[in-house]
Amino acid sequence: MSIAPALADPPARGHGLRRAPRRAPHRARASAVRDWQAAYLISTWLAASLHRVSPGDLERARGARDIVLARQCAIYLVHVVFGFDRMTTAALFGRDRRTVERACAHIEDLREDAATDRGFDALE
Repeated sequence: MSIAPALADPPARGHGLRRAPRRAPHRARASAVRDWQAAYLISTWLAASLHRVSPGDLERARGARDIVLARQCAIYLVHVVFGFDRMTTAALFGRDRRTVERACAHIEDLREDAATDRGFDALE
């Protein structure tokens, strides 16, 4: 099962970056593509494992509450931990930049709880 098939493809010959599922973050070198792939795959795997859902479930447009929370966690990890900007993070997940803002704000609110904060500290 492939988590992000368009991200796994090699760069198009002479054209920089192949387009991601909905919109490419921007044209870049192949090393940047590998960084995006790694950040996306690591964050989705960690979030899915933490919330006991399938990594493939995070790609769906909608989902149950646990899937949405896992997706928000993955978005938070890519944006905050890996340091990608909102537009790049949104493009990786096929979402809008405002979704990234809301997801990060929601996770920050959850981190007010000491146990949840320790869990995220361990992930970071």
